[in-house]
Amino acid sequence: MTVKNKPAQKKHPKPKMVGFRQALRNFFKGYFNFSGTATRAELWWVVLSYICYAISMTAILITLYYHVSMWAFFIGMIFLYVSVAGTIIPNIALFVRRIHDCGFNAGIYYWPVTAEIFVKIITIVCGVWFGEGVIFSVFAGLYVFLYWATFIMWWVFALKPGKENGNKYRIN
Repeated sequence: MTVKNKPAQKKHPKPKMVGFRQALRNFFKGYFNFSGTATRAELWWVVLSYICYAISMTAILITLYYHVSMWAFFIGMIFLYVSVAGTIIPNIALFVRRIHDCGFNAGIYYWPVTAEIFVKIITIVCGVWFGEGVIFSVFAGLYVFLYWATFIMWWVFALKPGKENGNKYRIN
């Protein structure tokens, strides 16, 4: 009787812990990279950089508004909006890679976000066509529910440890 050996499973290397600089480097280097994985540290260093950026921009904008001029404040606001808009795609890519690190498909990210956007559009249309009646209230409530569901889902995946072995998304 011949015993067949099972093929050796491909071992995926454990992701290295990254520091602040490396996390930001990976964030901008992976601008359009929706494959592979991202560790919790990568995600949280980027979140920390956003918090620092938000605090510093708030201080700068308050200073511009009260001590310089309204035009300087307006230019600062334009800079803020452009810089935030410029990081939407890498934020989505980073979060998709984080979901991959947990061993899930990225579709789990897109369905609540898509539903949230769809319900928001319907809420606006209902508000314009029917006024603020029962239909508007139903869709507004649904939007708030989907918003919080998406927010909670984000926290779950942000805090969930990555899979140690057998993650098909981890690239050697």
